[in-house]
Amino acid sequence: MQSLGKPTPAPTTSVSECSERCDPPKYWRWLLLGILLAGVLAYHNSFAGVFIFDDLSSIVENPRIQSLWTTPSHLLTHRPVVELSFALNYALGELNPWGYHVVNLAIHLLAGMVLCGIVRRTLNTSRLVERFGQTSHWYAWIVSVLWMVHPLQTQSVTYIVQRGESAMGLFYLLTVCCVLCGTSSSRPRWWYVTAVAACALGMGSKAVMVTAPIMVLLFDRMFLSQSLQELFRKRGFLYGGLAATWLILLATGQAQAVLDPGLSRSTAGLGYKGISPLAYAMNQPAVILHYIRLSFWPRPLCLDHAWPSANSATEIIFPAMVIIGLLLGTAWCLIRHPALGFLGIWFFVILSPTSSILPVKDLAVEHRMYLPLAALITLTIVVGGRLLSRAYAAIDLSSTTVVWINATVVSAASVLLACGSIERNRDYHSAYAMWSDVAAKRPNNPRAQTMVGKAMADLDRDEEAMAHYQRALELDPTRYVAYNNIGNLYVKKGNDSLAIPYYRKSLRHNSRYDTARTNLGYALIRAGRWQDGIDKLKIVLDHDHSSAPVHYHLARSLAQIGKSEEAEFHYRRAMGIEPGNLKWQAHLAEHLANHGKIPQAIEHHRQVIRLNPGHAAGYNNLAISLLKQGQFDEAITHFVNAIRLDPQYETAITNFGKTLARQYDVDSVLDGHDPATLNISHARSLVFAGNYFRREGKIKQAEVAFRWALRIRPDYGPARRGLDTVRP
Repeated sequence: MQSLGKPTPAPTTSVSECSERCDPPKYWRWLLLGILLAGVLAYHNSFAGVFIFDDLSSIVENPRIQSLWTTPSHLLTHRPVVELSFALNYALGELNPWGYHVVNLAIHLLAGMVLCGIVRRTLNTSRLVERFGQTSHWYAWIVSVLWMVHPLQTQSVTYIVQRGESAMGLFYLLTVCCVLCGTSSSRPRWWYVTAVAACALGMGSKAVMVTAPIMVLLFDRMFLSQSLQELFRKRGFLYGGLAATWLILLATGQAQAVLDPGLSRSTAGLGYKGISPLAYAMNQPAVILHYIRLSFWPRPLCLDHAWPSANSATEIIFPAMVIIGLLLGTAWCLIRHPALGFLGIWFFVILSPTSSILPVKDLAVEHRMYLPLAALITLTIVVGGRLLSRAYAAIDLSSTTVVWINATVVSAASVLLACGSIERNRDYHSAYAMWSDVAAKRPNNPRAQTMVGKAMADLDRDEEAMAHYQRALELDPTRYVAYNNIGNLYVKKGNDSLAIPYYRKSLRHNSRYDTARTNLGYALIRAGRWQDGIDKLKIVLDHDHSSAPVHYHLARSLAQIGKSEEAEFHYRRAMGIEPGNLKWQAHLAEHLANHGKIPQAIEHHRQVIRLNPGHAAGYNNLAISLLKQGQFDEAITHFVNAIRLDPQYETAITNFGKTLARQYDVDSVLDGHDPATLNISHARSLVFAGNYFRREGKIKQAEVAFRWALRIRPDYGPARRGLDTVRP
């Protein structure tokens, strides 16, 4: 292996010669299969991962993804491509995490394959082919495998919501790859059109893609073109198309969210008030050094670093000097070794949207290294290969020995990294495992303490949960989520009076935290303070009118204080948002029936049965409404169905018996019902009717009812005794 060397002013190898050297070896497909197998092995246990943290708001609690065809709502989000992919996942498997993990891994595998192609083709460009043409496929394969299985990638792959990062990474790599392929194709236009399309999809995945047009242009100038004039003459329309994709950031609101300082609730960009741009920039050198360390020694990995802001000159100056040195080194390489310099540019430019002057709520997050890691691994492999080559030459090792040493080193590194990823994936198997891990590594992280408490509360370990919530409040007395969660613990114990003050404290520290406001409204309603609770729920709906549970509970409360029309409105709003909710459908039908709207109630009862033919209560409630309309025969049929589905359904048994007792001719009522299809609970209803007839002196009707009960169950004692009392 040789050094990348100085740039040459012009290609020293013809296009035809480059093409010959670009041809992959016969075993290339086996190398590609090896990349896929390495990725699958490293992430085989990721499929057991659950939804955690931001997965809940972006997927589990996101009503937009529950309808694949509501395209406008997907397009109006900051990351429409990612949200549309979640909607596809939901359409195929609803909230089964397994399917979401499959898609995440598929994206990562594709990205690894594209990265392999980029590295191989780049090493075969005219400026590098003399040095790497014979071994380019091995360099590409090693880089891709190590990048694929590296534990630092787990946050972008196993943490489902970070599909935004990995999808952006895939489209970023595809953009570069298509441009690279287009320069050696006889029909480059289609490659360039595909590059623009990939860039557009990346812009719709995550705003970090903003750097892609710049990086592609730099890549083109360093590896493919002799001058900017040649570059724009040959591919000017390509760069016009790539630049046009920036408009997607405007259309989706990502640009405004980052650049508008007037956004009061922003968590990233100039609108974020948690830290100034200058203070954020002063903290980033230490963060970048941390990223670099994790790239070479990926321990400890942490979902939520809660990176402390630097508060001394020492914490700022030393990391800043190191980063300045690395930037100067990158500039020097651009002059002397441009290929190495490009790797430095790739690293720093792709990190720049999140590691420069634009503040982000989290100072350090591991998934930001998804693409920058490729530069560090490539740099390590190229420089390491050069050093090893010199060492081999110095001690005059045989080619066979060199192959075995290289294979051992690469295999050991791959296995160690893959084992690290497998180990890290286990932390994603439960919220408790993940947040316990974060709290152990960052014990002074108030969010981690809060989330561990929530995980413990979900496991009914309430005392431990309370201890963690209180610890979170010791670390951060403004931690409004912890106040809300303490309130939830008191509600769980049935003590709304103690919960209410904690919900109020939560709102005191964050007046727009509608989760606490919703919980406060529910607690007030349970405490009998109907109007106060209703007022709180109405405020929640003012902020977000798409919350179906709030509409439903508001409807129930309004019905209790006699506001039936308003209650019906909110019932219908809830059903409009979640039309498949049987409980809400049934309560709406019951509300309509109670207020004399029987035909409408019947239609909703029928809808409940259509949605769930095994819903016994639905048949009972439909039968009651049908009776009010005088549709006696159909009502009997539905009572029979309700009891057939649930023989222990006492309400239906009693209602059936009372209904039979209203008729004189039980035979005609039950005509068409096969006794063999009925059960002892139907017989109980008939005995109920028989006893009623007997008390009323209707002996003949009583005898018919008892005999019908015995046809269903010949050994049924109450029916036999009843029959004995009415025989002449």
